Amino acid sequence: MFEYEITIKGNGGEFCIGSISDAAASYWSQVSKSELISYLCDPHGHRLEPVDKSLKLEKWHELNNVVWTYGIEGLETLTIKDSNNRTVYKLSAAPRDETPVYEDDSIIERAKPYNGKPVVFSRSHEKGHCILNLSTDEPFNPVRLAFQKSEIAGHSLITSIQYDGEDLPLEESFPRAYADNEARVGALRNLSVD
Repeated sequence: MFEYEITIKGNGGEFCIGSISDAAASYWSQVSKSELISYLCDPHGHRLEPVDKSLKLEKWHELNNVVWTYGIEGLETLTIKDSNNRTVYKLSAAPRDETPVYEDDSIIERAKPYNGKPVVFSRSHEKGHCILNLSTDEPFNPVRLAFQKSEIAGHSLITSIQYDGEDLPLEESFPRAYADNEARVGALRNLSVD
């Protein structure tokens, strides 16, 4: 058995798109961006409460019935070290030409029924690095490394790193050190929120 540690440096985050009613979209599109972010994202922030209770929204991470994913945005480096702490592979910035990058079709398929409908897009922006562990029966082979990507509301994400066809769990790996949040209301159009 071969053991490896994968360190990813850069930015990551949780990305959510949730469907809302036409009335809620009309109401929330009239408030300022900072008020919407405070309402959805800041547990200690001022809660602008609508008079009509049917217009209330869940917290940002609970508004995710259309899309929920965790991804890497702004990959700086990906380093793989063996159990002797020797670097066996290093990637700076975007994946190399020989590293397969696949479109994450599952996200596109989940969102299709909501095209043209009102949604809330929100995300956390987390800085730092994550560490993943990889166990293989054979020595590390970069040909077996692959990435899945997706474009969500104007953000290009690596949503999955795979080795030999197996997903490595990104969502549990990034530290929860928030740099900022983003939120907006609009109509969903092919994973963009207008």
